[in-house]
Amino acid sequence: MMGCVTLTLLDQLTQSSVLSSVAATQKLIDEFLLLPVIRRPSAATAVVIAQLRESSALGSAELSGIALPAHASDAVRGDGSPMAMQREVVDALVAAAVADADMFMTSPPRALARWHMIATAGLHLPDASRGRPRRADEPVLNDPLNCSIAAAPVDVTMISLLKLALDRSLPALVVASALHALVAHSQPFNAANALLARTAARAALVARASDPDGLIPVERAIADAGRAKYVQQLRGCIVNGVITVQWWEWQMHMVAAAVERATMIARRDSASQV
Repeated sequence: MMGCVTLTLLDQLTQSSVLSSVAATQKLIDEFLLLPVIRRPSAATAVVIAQLRESSALGSAELSGIALPAHASDAVRGDGSPMAMQREVVDALVAAAVADADMFMTSPPRALARWHMIATAGLHLPDASRGRPRRADEPVLNDPLNCSIAAAPVDVTMISLLKLALDRSLPALVVASALHALVAHSQPFNAANALLARTAARAALVARASDPDGLIPVERAIADAGRAKYVQQLRGCIVNGVITVQWWEWQMHMVAAAVERATMIARRDSASQV
């Protein structure tokens, strides 16, 4: 049962090596945040932040089925094409994860409803369904990852989301990974659930000050690992109401890879501004 997730989570993590991996991964983020170009705002900082958020948006778009080369990304903005609309959606959600982080951690259903309105722009869905969780008899109409996951009861999902968001006993990276798994696996809306899951994970890291400005491009790292790998991980992330150790370990690996990319971008762009 999905509602059991938060009840067994801490015991499960304590009995595995996940917490040490989480601590090591958070240390990598902290080291990145101490880089001079991040810690001391400057013209170079603005360039780095733009590059990192671009990386996140392009990665998320790719996971949603829109492969958009970085060099062509500016050209398609605002041209009215499906590619441009998807790009605008992921840009808006990367920004919303930062702007709405506190709202999400106090009222997950409210924030998810707002993000669903953004995420479904351009999709052929009933207008009445936008920004509204699925009814019990309502199917998932749009699943670009084709995860084929059996949707869970929405009321149970929302209770679990609220418990996770409010649980201060868990490290930020644990909460973010759990939220990612829960939203993607339970599919509380009729469309764009994996996109909402990635937005929720980003918002959790911002709200809990693990990555306070939302700079780590985890979506890019996941996209680099491949959509097929992502789907495989989502399908197996929760078994019998428990988030699997395999999911935790993979998530920490993805965050670590994202920090490595962020560090490379920060050092490269700060050097070019000298």
